[in-house]
Amino acid sequence: MGDQYGSVRMVPLNGKVVAGRIVNLAGDSFRVENDMRKPGRLTAIARNQIVEMVVSRVSIVPKGLLHTMHKDKLLDAIP
Repeated sequence: MGDQYGSVRMVPLNGKVVAGRIVNLAGDSFRVENDMRKPGRLTAIARNQIVEMVVSRVSIVPKGLLHTMHKDKLLDAIP
């Protein structure tokens, strides 16, 4: 999996876990994409509120996505 599709799991001080792909590191907060089907919907989390941040072992690709793709598109995705 390419780095651009990697995801993280962050635990802020309030305990509400945020998981997804970091799309913006600017300023004092991270912007995280939680759902690849809704790329414009981002969650902001302040850097100084993060207690723990680990690389997630769970893919952010929605379950069953491959079943929605045509064979030619799947073959195009293989390097």
